[in-house]
Amino acid sequence: MHGRCCPFWVFIRYSGFLLAGAILLAGLGACARLNGESDVSPLTFTLQLNESNLHPNDALIVFAWVRNLSRRTLTLQMPDASSVEFFVSGPSGAVRARPVVSKLEPMGLTYPVAGGHALPERRARAFVFTTVTQKPGDYHILGIYHPAPKGAVSELAPVISKSEAFKVEGPPRLQRDRDGILLKETAIEIAKRHAGRTVSSADALLLEADNGFLLWRVALAFDPQPAAAGTEANTVLYVNPYLGGIMPIGGKPAAAKKEPAATPLFEPIQILPPAQQAAPAP
Repeated sequence: MHGRCCPFWVFIRYSGFLLAGAILLAGLGACARLNGESDVSPLTFTLQLNESNLHPNDALIVFAWVRNLSRRTLTLQMPDASSVEFFVSGPSGAVRARPVVSKLEPMGLTYPVAGGHALPERRARAFVFTTVTQKPGDYHILGIYHPAPKGAVSELAPVISKSEAFKVEGPPRLQRDRDGILLKETAIEIAKRHAGRTVSSADALLLEADNGFLLWRVALAFDPQPAAAGTEANTVLYVNPYLGGIMPIGGKPAAAKKEPAATPLFEPIQILPPAQQAAPAP
């Protein structure tokens, strides 16, 4: 059903919420004939959830890739926050969902993709959403992929993925602000649990790392009780404000002027994007 109109309209009927403007245009565009030959796109756009059962305020992680089903090489836009529009349908209707993005990430890059191949080539692109799981309920997410950058002339119409279901239930394990960033108190609690020692005082500062993502810098002072030889009286830990894990970067000297570069957003909890499925024979 990839590349056809049906998933889009089923999704709208399911949500009971009419999405106007660009979404309707994209849906109609996906039904347009390509070069007058077929109403089926030469592309498929696939979503895969890292986890489908979540607690309130958990991060939703979606892997995505586009595949060229034609026999010729096509120039395609890399799946990113500018080329993919995501929509989530849940108890309150359907809304546009925006993933976490670094302002330093280049957008709108295009690549030649040979017939039968995928973009990205080996590993799917990961998208993290931190504002779509606040309320318990049953949800669906779909994506509309735009093969060409905005304003560019292209024979390829937008492609709509199948919707993927996920469920939000149980007690929240994290607390976030309205923008989906972990609260300071939550970051401190995560750092305390990771330290595994009695903490006498703690403070946290939200910073921007070298890669453009945010991170919580949490300073912990430990209880001045006799400790094992070689243990320090205080430490600095870095908490991922999107995923909630400890970021594997060391502390820095107090005199340093710049925060250490954070590792890529998805590595701190060792999320490995799935390998693309083998391409069908042309």
